[in-house]
Amino acid sequence: MKDYVSLAAALQELYNNGYCVDFTTDTVCLYCGEYDIRLDPEDFHIDEYVELTASAGSDAGKIVYAITSISGEKGTLVLNAGTYIASINARMARKLRLDQ
Repeated sequence: MKDYVSLAAALQELYNNGYCVDFTTDTVCLYCGEYDIRLDPEDFHIDEYVELTASAGSDAGKIVYAITSISGEKGTLVLNAGTYIASINARMARKLRLDQ
């Protein structure tokens, strides 16, 4: 991914590339309420990710992940760079590289 000027620009480009499911983190999985999808760390691949820089203004510090599940769903996950990793398990933190 490139250096985006905003979170909206990053999400729009990913949406245009088929990443249409919006994921959030749960304690042990990624979750999409709209489609009732739960993905454990071994159930998805991070295709790419980018941390938005100061050029993104108020969106700086957000991390945008492009994710594909093993069953083919493609979606995005947005986290703050300072996400408190105690709210997710160690396997998920490692998968998302939040423990480094």
